[in-house]
Amino acid sequence: MAINFRYKTVRRPDGTEVKTPSIPIRLNGTEKFDTIGLIDSGADVSAMSRSHKI
Repeated sequence: MAINFRYKTVRRPDGTEVKTPSIPIRLNGTEKFDTIGLIDSGADVSAMSRSHKI
């Protein structure tokens, strides 16, 4: 299955800009946390443990 997503322009700390394959994500726990996730477009599979603490 192919997933299509837009590249997002991100400003780096040194002031340069780069386009990255990013998607909005929401982490649900005792609180909800919205952030941007960077997609590893060269990976076959990406995973994160449910027990991962932020």
